Amino acid sequence: MTKLETAAERAEREVEILAGEIPVDLSDGRRVVVREIRWGESLRLGAQLRSIIAEVARKASGKEVPALALFEIPEDHPEEFFWVLSLVTGLPVAELEGLPLEDGEVLEAAFWRQNTSFFARQVGRILRAAPTEDQPEAPAISTRPLQENSSPPSSASDTTPES
Repeated sequence: MTKLETAAERAEREVEILAGEIPVDLSDGRRVVVREIRWGESLRLGAQLRSIIAEVARKASGKEVPALALFEIPEDHPEEFFWVLSLVTGLPVAELEGLPLEDGEVLEAAFWRQNTSFFARQVGRILRAAPTEDQPEAPAISTRPLQENSSPPSSASDTTPES
């Protein structure tokens, strides 16, 4: 039976999502933290993430991916999904595979909720690079070396916060 969430619990959950972590209480009493995929991990995960990202892009209808379509992806790519879920929860793959159904579903929902923006950015890159009727080929990437005095564009993250 699902318990009703109070406004305070909902606010706490939203703060945890913004902090990059969602705590999940398993049926055996343990609390597992589902965190977002970090940049360096996304580079190292390469092939494991590539198949999941491609599947999310394939399921995109227009500019949205129906939420229920996300829950089909682990069934289509179980090895990759378990590997990524293991990374963001700290639980071994064998333990994830052996979880009761309800615990697995709760962890899966927390994974998608926590990592939606990561996958949206990745899918956005794929869709922007895909050929369209107006632009039959993906844009070319310049191989010209950067000029010596060029620097990356500045962003808000380049500034140091005032203390």
